[in-house]
Amino acid sequence: MKQATSIKALWVVVIILLIANIFWGGVFLLKLKERKHHRHDRGSFMERRLGLSEQQKGKFEEFRTEHLAEINPIYDELRTKRKALYNFKSIDSDSLIKQQLLGEISALHQKTERLKLEHFKELNEVLDEDQSQQFERILKRAAGHGIPSKRLRKKRH
Repeated sequence: MKQATSIKALWVVVIILLIANIFWGGVFLLKLKERKHHRHDRGSFMERRLGLSEQQKGKFEEFRTEHLAEINPIYDELRTKRKALYNFKSIDSDSLIKQQLLGEISALHQKTERLKLEHFKELNEVLDEDQSQQFERILKRAAGHGIPSKRLRKKRH
């Protein structure tokens, strides 16, 4: 009798945990989906943060379209070169081809950075003084993304 009660109690606990797991898994997936959506919604982020007028929004979209048409082929070329670089049998080999690929990748990175700076300058010319200052603050914050903090760099060594 005691054993039957223990088994029933165990089943109740298992079912409760299963329901909780399904619920929290659903919440997690919704948050993940929401996060991915926001990642691709940078244009509206800038519109909101800078308080752009309809005319400015139109110019921003026009500049963005032109910029992406110019920079996306470079990103495609970068991916191709990176794949070629890591397709070598031995990553440690110091071949002439690897050195050439590294140089080409570096040149492409420089080109993308130059294009981004030109794009930001172009966008900034559409803004008024207050918007320009806010835009500069946004760019300064964004410039640090992807670069490990000093604290993290010290831990690695």
